[in-house]
Amino acid sequence: MKKLNRPPRITEIIKIDHFSLTTRWTTGEIRTIDFLSIFNQWDEDGDTIMMPIRDLYNFQQVMLHEGGTLAWPSVQRKGYQDNYYPVALDPDVLYKQSELVKESIVVIDFSREFTQKEYAKRQSVSQSVVRNWVNRGKVKTHYIPELDLTLVVE
Repeated sequence: MKKLNRPPRITEIIKIDHFSLTTRWTTGEIRTIDFLSIFNQWDEDGDTIMMPIRDLYNFQQVMLHEGGTLAWPSVQRKGYQDNYYPVALDPDVLYKQSELVKESIVVIDFSREFTQKEYAKRQSVSQSVVRNWVNRGKVKTHYIPELDLTLVVE
């Protein structure tokens, strides 16, 4: 199977400490993101859209957003059909601006994560069918780069 180089994405917000977040990434790494330095960069760039999260109460409302990044309910933009959506930050930028706290740790939840072979057996289908589902995004997956392994998540 062709190795897919997937960019790191946030899988969990572990700790909120003042204007700093400790996060777990798809790489298995635990990294800290210091938003005070990010705020300074936004000031230099004249970016004001994220101003509401400079209030500690608003900052602490951070949530994990689809796509493996962060968003805040207090920062929204008008989108499709004039509905409002949280503004999500670029996870690639967050990764580059974060600091490694702990080296990669591979965590596998054996109660709900399976190799494609095991999942095919559970679903009574061939491995090629499961591989097709994975490639088309029809099943949720968890890629573990350290093992070059894509697990199917139920």
